[in-house]
Amino acid sequence: MGQLGSVFGRLFGTAICVLLSAALGDTASAQGVIIPYRSGEVISPEENRRLARWQREHWEEIVKEIDENIEEYNRKWRELYKEKEPERKAYEARLEQYFDAHRIPGFGMYLHANIGEDGLYESARVLWVDKFNNPHYEAEFDANGNVVSEVHITPYGRVMQTIQSHRPPDAQRSPDIETSYDINRNVYVSRVTWADKEGRTRSRLAFNEEGVAYWGVNYGPDGRRTGGFYDERLLPKTREEQRLETVPILRIATQPCEQCRAITERRNELARELNWIALDLNDTAERHWNEGKGHAARPAEYRPDAKRDEPPHQPDGAVGQPPLRMRHEHLLRLWRAFKKEFDAADAEMRECERVCRPSIEASPAIAPNFTVGAFGGFARTPYDGRVTSTALAADESGGLGDTMGFAGFDARLYLRAIGQLGLADQVALYTPNLFLQFQYLHYFNNERRNLFATLHNAITRDTGLSVEEKNALRFLLGATFALRPDLAFSLMAGAQMMRSEITGISRETLGGGAEDQVFRRNRTMWSPYVGVELAYALALGGDVNAQIFLAAGAAWMGDTRVSGNSSNFGFDYDFKVEGGIRPELLFGVRLAW
Repeated sequence: MGQLGSVFGRLFGTAICVLLSAALGDTASAQGVIIPYRSGEVISPEENRRLARWQREHWEEIVKEIDENIEEYNRKWRELYKEKEPERKAYEARLEQYFDAHRIPGFGMYLHANIGEDGLYESARVLWVDKFNNPHYEAEFDANGNVVSEVHITPYGRVMQTIQSHRPPDAQRSPDIETSYDINRNVYVSRVTWADKEGRTRSRLAFNEEGVAYWGVNYGPDGRRTGGFYDERLLPKTREEQRLETVPILRIATQPCEQCRAITERRNELARELNWIALDLNDTAERHWNEGKGHAARPAEYRPDAKRDEPPHQPDGAVGQPPLRMRHEHLLRLWRAFKKEFDAADAEMRECERVCRPSIEASPAIAPNFTVGAFGGFARTPYDGRVTSTALAADESGGLGDTMGFAGFDARLYLRAIGQLGLADQVALYTPNLFLQFQYLHYFNNERRNLFATLHNAITRDTGLSVEEKNALRFLLGATFALRPDLAFSLMAGAQMMRSEITGISRETLGGGAEDQVFRRNRTMWSPYVGVELAYALALGGDVNAQIFLAAGAAWMGDTRVSGNSSNFGFDYDFKVEGGIRPELLFGVRLAW
C-alpha cells in the first residue's frame, strides 16, 4: 500500500505539472512550474480560474493520461522488482541466519520490511511471534542487513511475562485482555484481568505503552483485597508529552557588502523557502494539537491511590489523527533536507562577510577607532573599622560603609575594528572589538567618621576613624560585542590605583589633655577591577558619533591602618580599616571617531 500511495502521489504531481504548463502557456514552459515550497510564490486567482477552465475541458484526457502513467509505472516496477529478486533473497538469507542463531523455542519468524523505489530492502525487523502471530521479541536491521538493534523484548512480550508472574493459582487458563490506543493511535495492551472458574476477579493489572505495569490489585477467593501497587512515574503518556515538533522561522539577512550580495541573496532565497515549509509544518502541528483536545489527558481530579479498584489513569483516545501526523512527518523531512542546503549557504555567507568585513565598517558608531567620554555615578564603600588601644585595654569595631558620588572621564583605544553583518530583527554576526581603556575618577561627599569608640571614659564616645577616598586611576583591557549596529555590550578587567586618606582622631581634651590627637595616613591602594557596560550609538553625521552608556563594576579593596602615640598621656592607638568588594554604578556619554 505504501508503494501504491507513493505511485499515486508521484503521478498526481506529474499531472499537475502538465496541467500548469499547459495552462500558463509559454511562460510556464520557459520558467518551469511554480512550486510554492520552492519559490515562495502563489499562483494568482486569474491563473487559478484559467487552470480550472482548462481542467473541465480536458478532464477525460487527464484521467486517461493518469491511467496510462499508472500502468506504465506498475509495469516498470514489476520489472525492477523481479530484477532485484536475487539481491533481496541474499538479504533475506542473512536475516534467516540471524534468526537461526538466535532461535527462541516456541516462537516462529515473521519478517516486517520496507522495500524502496530501487526494489531493495530499506530496513527490516525480524519478529519472534507466537502461534497467533503476536510479536514477543524483535531485532532491527539496516538496508545492508547489518544489525541495528539486537534481540529485545517487545511491549507485548513484556506484558505476557508480567501477567504470567501475577497469575493466581486458581485462575482460569486465559485472562481477559483489553486494549487501548496510545498517543499515536497504535494499539497496545492496557489492562489484564484474571478471574477464577466461578468468574470472580482475582487479579487486575494496568500497563503503559511500553508494556510496563504501573497499577495492580489482587483479590482473595472471598472477594476481599489482598494487596496492590501503583507507580505514578510509569503512567501512560499524555498529549502534553507528545506535542508535535515545531521549527523556527529563519531571519532574512540584510545590509550585505557588495562582494557578498549574490551569496547573501541565495542564502535568503533558501531561508524564504524554508519559512514557507515551516509555516505549513507549524500549522499542521497546531491543528494536530487542537484536534486532540480532551483526549488522552490525565484527569485533573484523580489522586494517586493504590487502593482504588480502577487504574487512576486510562487513556481514552489519541492526539490528532494519523493523516495530520503523517503530513507533519513529511514536512519535517522536507524541512530538514532544505535546512542542510541552507546551512551550507549560510556558512558561505558568513565566511564571505568575515573576509569583506573591513569594507562595511564605515560608521564609528559601529566600530570606532578612538573614544573619549565623561561620566558620573555612585559607589558603595565596603569598609569595616576597628579602634584599639592596648594602654587603655579597649577594642571596638563597626561599619564604615557609605554611598558616595564621583565624576570622571575616560578614553579608549580600539585594537581591532569590529565587523558586523546586520540581520532582520536586529540579529547579527560579530567578532569582538578589543580595546585599551583609561579612566580617571574624582570622589566627593565621602568624608565620614562613622566609627567612634568610648576609650577614655564610659560616658563620651571620644575616639573615631574616618576614610576619605580622593581619586582613582584605572587601566583596563576589554572587548566589545555588538548586539545590533547601534547597541554594544562590553566586558572589562584590569587594575585600579586609588588614593585614600585614613584619619584617626581621639578627643583627649575631653579628658584633660592639652590637645586632641589626630593621626593621618595617605595611601595609594592597588586592586583588581572588573566591569560590564551597555552602550547605545547615536549617529551625529560626519566622522564623529556619540555613545551613551551605562556600566557597573566592582573592585576588591585591601586592608589598611594608621597608628600613633598620644603626646598628652602616652596612650597608643591603632586604627584599622578592613576592605572588601566595592561595587559601583556609572553612566555617561562618549564621542567616537
